[in-house]
Amino acid sequence: MKEWILLLPLLGCGYVGYRVFRLLKFPLPALLGSLFATGTLSLLGYFPHVSISGISFVAKVALGAMLGRRLDRNSLKLLRTLIVPACLICVWMLGFSFFSGWLLNRISSLPLSTTLIGSAPGGVSEMAVFAMSQGYDVATITFIQVFRLIFVLLLTPL
Repeated sequence: MKEWILLLPLLGCGYVGYRVFRLLKFPLPALLGSLFATGTLSLLGYFPHVSISGISFVAKVALGAMLGRRLDRNSLKLLRTLIVPACLICVWMLGFSFFSGWLLNRISSLPLSTTLIGSAPGGVSEMAVFAMSQGYDVATITFIQVFRLIFVLLLTPL
């Protein structure tokens, strides 16, 4: 029960981040604002380490159910017609992700595992769950993912 009480300041910080991002009219303020605020304070060491193994397990099951629900026979038939463009996009995205992760590792003191997962083209929550399951630095990976997402969303209109 004590672990759940320790999450209350984290939830409050997430709400403040949401309000700030909404005020600044940033895209996806509920997701990006809360992740940015809590990630920043976690990197600065303001939040105690909370064991959230129950939440992690539920998040993994929900993620697996969401991904499994999207696959059916029609999606596999569509993939056959798009196999060459899909492979080209996968190679390009993975190559760019590995290069940017390697480059971030070289110009910073972060471990290679953190920079590679932070640069991966997955979703912020998916990468956070993956980092949590592997025992990596979740706050840093989430922080890198949020900046990657903000950068992509700001470049999209251009």
